[in-house]
Amino acid sequence: MKRSTINEFMQPEIVGTPSSIRHASVAVMSFLTTTTQPAMRDQNSSPVATAQRGASVRFSHGDLTIDLVAFAARFRGKVLALRPNEFRLLAFFVANPDRVFSRKELIENLGKDTGPIDERTVDVWTGRLRRALRGQDVPDPLRTVRAYGYVLDSIIS
Repeated sequence: MKRSTINEFMQPEIVGTPSSIRHASVAVMSFLTTTTQPAMRDQNSSPVATAQRGASVRFSHGDLTIDLVAFAARFRGKVLALRPNEFRLLAFFVANPDRVFSRKELIENLGKDTGPIDERTVDVWTGRLRRALRGQDVPDPLRTVRAYGYVLDSIIS
């Protein structure tokens, strides 16, 4: 079975333009629907259908909320300033908690179709995401798994 990449659902030129935010959020939802664990999907109301109806589609991780329709990440209600790649990476992890992703898997799921990407590029992606979050007083939600990749651990209350 062919693995889906986010680029099959989202073209780079649509990201970041105000008139295309709704289209981008539907594209992200399409991607997450095909790549997330089955337990995260409701068979009666797919996230894509919900997003297309204009209803909010959200994933939460503690005080962090990803709103795919608004193409926004919020921490304790405050909208975070994230670049499109940082948002896609964070949304992917929040939609797939407690699963370790190798650098190769992250490239396959979030990489650009511009040719080969060095696996260390993932370190740059996560570094930028972590800096963006730290700069806005958001605790780092990612854990590095040495010599393998990254994981977003569930919050135990």
